[in-house]
Amino acid sequence: MATRLPTIALFTVAVAAGIALSLWQSSDENPPEQPWQFTGLDGNTLSQANYPSEAVLINFWATWCPPCLRELPLLSELDQTTPDDKLRVLAVAYDKPENIHTFLADNPLDLDIAHGFEDVRAYMTRHGNETGSLPFSLLVDRDGKVINSHLGELLPETLPAFVNQP
Repeated sequence: MATRLPTIALFTVAVAAGIALSLWQSSDENPPEQPWQFTGLDGNTLSQANYPSEAVLINFWATWCPPCLRELPLLSELDQTTPDDKLRVLAVAYDKPENIHTFLADNPLDLDIAHGFEDVRAYMTRHGNETGSLPFSLLVDRDGKVINSHLGELLPETLPAFVNQP
């Protein structure tokens, strides 16, 4: 029994070191979510701090994406008919500002609109859209935590289930 004691102690130390290393590595792999922010069409920053609602539906779209353009009026209607303290919609275009302005001149929307490229792509990638496919929507709580995601067009019959997450 006395000869097994050093072996057991060494094993215990090795297990503890493995657990500590695992916890240390996982803390680097999953840093706390940074507050989101995007550049508005007016050049000002639209950030999580601007949206004190319970949730924000962040929709990623582009002017060259037909399913994106089909769902924008639905999202605009959702934003207008839902109390601001419950849900807001932010449409983030993966596109050039001049393309967005041209599109909006012919298709006015009553939505907050932001745009970008590298920052938008990085945010989408961090939240599961590695391919950069559009449209892509995230439902984010007031703390910035993603509570639902959807790749593809949101339809009138799928939108209620997407936004009504527990």
